[in-house]
Amino acid sequence: MAGEIARLLNGNTKIGQRRLKPEDIAVLVMENQQARKMQEALSDLNIPSVLHTTASLFQSQQVLEFRRILAGVALPGDERLVKAALATDLFGVDGAQLSACTESQWQEWLQRFISAQPRLLTPCRFANALSTRATSNRTTEPILMYGRMRRRMRLVTVRRATLR
Repeated sequence: MAGEIARLLNGNTKIGQRRLKPEDIAVLVMENQQARKMQEALSDLNIPSVLHTTASLFQSQQVLEFRRILAGVALPGDERLVKAALATDLFGVDGAQLSACTESQWQEWLQRFISAQPRLLTPCRFANALSTRATSNRTTEPILMYGRMRRRMRLVTVRRATLR
């Protein structure tokens, strides 16, 4: 299907007098997993897309990883939390590497994690760090949305507190 969409976009297909644009096309699927696969296929062909889903923003892989990293930042003395943070896509360390590492290797990984903290403490900084490793801006969108949502929640809390 992605190939057919690319063919239509790259061809002379028109709507009225103008060429077909990506935003003119909608792909409807039954399941969120199908939608993610379609979006990946479109991304592989450099076709921009937006995913509208009923899945929770808080359950997106990117936000879950951001929360793992924040937990490690909050409690850097908790080896389990730091290892979970290091096992995210951003750091790229897999569980086998972490379980097999020596004490000196662990200290190197811990130092790398601690030195990266200033770049990771806000959703915007995290998204920027992630975008250097990501193949698509779509990867960072959930993080930025999460950050905006958290900021709005803080503003509402602050406003309520000042009204009392």
